[in-house]
Amino acid sequence: MTNEYYTPTKDERAKIERAGLAAAWHELCALEDDQIPMKTKIFSCLMAFSAASAAIENGKNNLHREHNGAAGISCYPNVETIVFSAFMGITCEFDLAETNPNAIMSDRILAMVQAVKALEALSVIHSIQDESIDGTSLADKAIEALQSNNEW
Repeated sequence: MTNEYYTPTKDERAKIERAGLAAAWHELCALEDDQIPMKTKIFSCLMAFSAASAAIENGKNNLHREHNGAAGISCYPNVETIVFSAFMGITCEFDLAETNPNAIMSDRILAMVQAVKALEALSVIHSIQDESIDGTSLADKAIEALQSNNEW
């Protein structure tokens, strides 16, 4: 056993990412039925993250067994990007085979979800202080705060 990590080839990494995409896709197929309750849709989304993560970990473990002399596998697919790629593929009615696990659209969806999470957190904090604050004014406050930060 060495102290070096094994870096997967492009094909090996793609195989791991596609396994994560397929696992997420399988769980998200429930979203195609618009009649299911929201709690079922949310559960499906949560299962997609769990399934994609497990598939990626399984792929990495298989590679580690194949390269048992390595200290570990240097491969860090972004689970969120892969799940959002599956979501985008299903929503746009693509086939699994024609969906890229690192689709550009998935990063756009992820950015929107992150913004919603930030607004929700701000809403909780500000509602404790002032119940008259709504999401729009919070968005304005968040934009002001980000623009005042020189890194943005």
